[in-house]
Amino acid sequence: MQKMTYPCALILILVFMVIFTGCKSEEEVLWAYKPMISSGDDLFGETGHTKQKLPDEWELLGIIEKEVSQTEPMVKGEKYYIANYLPVGTEIYGNVEEPGVIYAKYNNTFIRHKLMEE
Repeated sequence: MQKMTYPCALILILVFMVIFTGCKSEEEVLWAYKPMISSGDDLFGETGHTKQKLPDEWELLGIIEKEVSQTEPMVKGEKYYIANYLPVGTEIYGNVEEPGVIYAKYNNTFIRHKLMEE
């Protein structure tokens, strides 16, 4: 059998160091939650659908009053709108004929959010 040379051994050691030091523990990994808006105990998740304009029956319900981190669990139970990805001041629209759907107006685009089942 051939002996391992010094340069080969050094490369092998460096590879193992990169592999083992590059891995993060489970506690260090941050997970991003789905883009959501909450109001009271209701959570609305972004659907990926957008509109440039809403029909007249959609009314302004309020605005986002608090923004929280997307890497933390969503805050619920407040009487105002909270988002984990939209800035404070974003307008929220609703329609009595579709109580499980709201739209957030961001950059002149309406982003659809649907009530999430728990």
